[in-house]
This record gives sequence, structure tokens and C-alpha cells, in this order.
Amino acid sequence: MKIKHIIILSFTIFSLIGCISEKKQRFKAEQFYREHPEELAQNCAEKFPVMTKFIQGVTITKRDTIFQKGKVLDCPPVFDTITKQSFIPKVICPEERIIYKTEYRTDTVINENTAKVEQYRLLNDKTAKELAISQNNEMLANKKAKQRFWMLIGLLAVIVLGGFYHYKKTLLANTK
Repeated sequence: MKIKHIIILSFTIFSLIGCISEKKQRFKAEQFYREHPEELAQNCAEKFPVMTKFIQGVTITKRDTIFQKGKVLDCPPVFDTITKQSFIPKVICPEERIIYKTEYRTDTVINENTAKVEQYRLLNDKTAKELAISQNNEMLANKKAKQRFWMLIGLLAVIVLGGFYHYKKTLLANTK
């Protein structure tokens, strides 16, 4: 072997040995993050912060009115000159109206997990690409099927015309 071949072969072997596969890279990253979880937490917090949204609720007012029977109050004593007796008149007060007013409002705080949102967005993009590829492949297959159909029709027409020509030629040869 020539030195040139040895150099090329050794260069190829060293370049293949030096390559790190995706699986190996992922394993090294997982191992690093297991040993340094604070680095993983910091990277995730920077890339996928939690988004907090505040949605103010609608205020609902509930009123309840209760009517209580009026109280009976004693008045100062009165002396009746005709009967020569004193008596205490009573007064009935009007109904008492008590109004209870209660207000309710439910506010909503939404903590959006942006990591999940990003995960589903990437999955949606991947699925959309796969759908576009499959639709394109289906369109090409339909186009090829249509071409084959017309080729088959043409071949069948050639065979029928050739058979008809051969039959006509044989029929004319026999009639002579």
C-alpha cells in the first residue's frame, strides 16, 4: 500500500471515531444534568418561563329583602274623662324592611406552562409537515396511476387494432 492510501484510510478512521452520535450526545447531556440539576432548572426557566395571566371576574350582586312584622309600642298613659279611667294606648309600627346585599366576584389566575405549549407547537409543526409530505406523495401516486391507466388503454387499443388488421388481412387472403 502506498503512503497516500494509508493516510487517507487513517484520516477516515479517525474522523469516524471522533464523531459523536446524537444518542451519545443526548446521554452525555442527561448525565450532566443529573449531576447538575440547578443548571437544568436555570436553562428551563430561561427558555420556558411560566406566564401568569390575571383575568378579572364579573361582580355578581345578590340582594335579599326580609320583611319583619312591625313592633307594638306602648304610648304614655292617657286619662279618659268620660269613663274616669286611665289606659295605655298601643301603637303598631309599620313593617320593617331589612336588605341584605352580598357581592361575589371570582378572579382567575392562569399559570401557563410555556414548555408544554412549545412542545405541542413543535409537535403540530412536525405533524403538519408529515401531512404535507403524505398529501404530495398521494398526489404523485394518483398522477402515476392515471398515466398507467392511459398507457394501458393505448396498449389495449394497439392490440385490438393489430388483431383487427391481422384478422382483416387473413380474411382477405382466404377470399382470394
